[in-house]
Amino acid sequence: MLELLDELPERESFHQVDALMEGLSDLSPRRLQSLLEACASVKVKRLFLFFADRHRHACDRLDVSALISDRASASSLKAAGSTPLTI
Repeated sequence: MLELLDELPERESFHQVDALMEGLSDLSPRRLQSLLEACASVKVKRLFLFFADRHRHACDRLDVSALISDRASASSLKAAGSTPLTI
């Protein structure tokens, strides 16, 4: 899923990613935390949090501040999970 998010918008459509994320409601928060911490792309992390919030996945169990070390980026990631974005 993270690789697919990285392809937005050049090779994949928001609609396709949105449809796939809708069906991923039973992802393990512990495993997701590990994957997102290992991911180097802030774009991917923000998009994942956006789509997870949009489909009411259990993002509240993720430690967003641990996803990246830069405080400014961490605050923007927290905002991405709570601020409605339009596509």
